[in-house]
Amino acid sequence: MGVENQSFLGAKQWQAQISYQYGDTDDFYVGDQRNDAAGPRGKPPRRRVHLLNLDVAYALSNRVSLDLTVPFSSSSGGVVQEDLKFHEWNTRGLGDISLRTEVQLSDPTKPSRVRGSVGLGVQAPTGSDTETGEFYSPTGTVVRSIDESFQLGNGGWGILLFAQGSAQIVGPLFAYGSGYYGLSLNEKTGVGGVGVPDTYSGRVGAAYLLPVLQGVVVSLGGRINGVTVRDVVGGGDLYWRRPGYEVFVEPGLTWTLGPNTASVSYPIRAYQNKLDSVLDESLNRSFGASFVPYLFLASYARRF
Repeated sequence: MGVENQSFLGAKQWQAQISYQYGDTDDFYVGDQRNDAAGPRGKPPRRRVHLLNLDVAYALSNRVSLDLTVPFSSSSGGVVQEDLKFHEWNTRGLGDISLRTEVQLSDPTKPSRVRGSVGLGVQAPTGSDTETGEFYSPTGTVVRSIDESFQLGNGGWGILLFAQGSAQIVGPLFAYGSGYYGLSLNEKTGVGGVGVPDTYSGRVGAAYLLPVLQGVVVSLGGRINGVTVRDVVGGGDLYWRRPGYEVFVEPGLTWTLGPNTASVSYPIRAYQNKLDSVLDESLNRSFGASFVPYLFLASYARRF
């Protein structure tokens, strides 16, 4: 989430932000069709995720700023195993820390109907990708690495590319858009044959500044989150990954009062598609995946 939805920071100004995201899934899709029976032992996996991001941003000038993001996550869930019983795993801790710089494309101190910025960052593998859990075995319980979706980090370094912009349509009505792409620099993690895939996200929509409530903006747009089939530079295409994407309809509300900004949004899934990986295609097989039916996002930021 970070600080991408806020207006520019003035030179030598600081901003601190805390962001929260929640997701919960208990379905299973093969391609774009729901098929819970295709899950492990005929049941879909279950997963709940709480994600907390702590952001600190500093403006080197009116057009250039730095942003440090420190994520923490807590996940719970599991699958039905070979004993036909549901076994649960829990993970919590530090995720992958990122540092990025953002550059405004025009002087933000001058009036303009169109504004935009671009950014570049790096993500470090500070989150554990070796979390373990108990698995059923006919000879007794064994402990081994759990599914990558429960891991705190993705196990590799990454380059972050992003851009955002807004345009005044008429009066208090604006259009907005943003995009993010995470370039993986590693073929695989240190756990077996699990790859470190590229990821991406995008948003587009409209926002309206309510004339009767100062500082309150309502918005409605679309969001897409995805994992790629192939990496741009990482080269880990033949390792295990779950490529696919989700499309959401996202209503939101933002309130700005002085140096304080609070926002909340509720993306609701409209479409999903689990794609076959290069490894799956080479073995002539298809695997399904779970997708969250909704997300809840909230944030609070203060400038100094």
